[in-house]
Amino acid sequence: MSKFDKSKQKKRKSQLMSSAEVLQSLLQDVHSNPLSTQFKRWKLWQNWSEVVGETIAKNSRPVKIERRNLVVWVCHPVQLQELIFVKKPLMEKINEYMGHRWITNIHFTLEDKHVPEVGEDEQLEKDLDKLSK
Repeated sequence: MSKFDKSKQKKRKSQLMSSAEVLQSLLQDVHSNPLSTQFKRWKLWQNWSEVVGETIAKNSRPVKIERRNLVVWVCHPVQLQELIFVKKPLMEKINEYMGHRWITNIHFTLEDKHVPEVGEDEQLEKDLDKLSK
């Protein structure tokens, strides 16, 4: 094998990515592909108290993201009113955590119909949890 063939082979190897690296890049793509959006949603849900703080997390729960609008369920009207006053800094914290401007608005709701049942996303959660470790 000549020097040329060896260098050509090294170049090919260096350009190859493992399947885990490919999947990770797809999941963290900042463009709005459905898989990436679901991964980011799951990541925020899993780390909600870390992102927004224990006090806010105790009284609220993110429930869905739709067209860059985050819907957050709040347990009581008083907490909802308080969150309206900190909406902008909350959006900034969330976007900072995501690494880019992921949401443009937060809608707070008292309706619990949007709140997923425990275990509703169980399989997605298990699969994505494996990838994040």
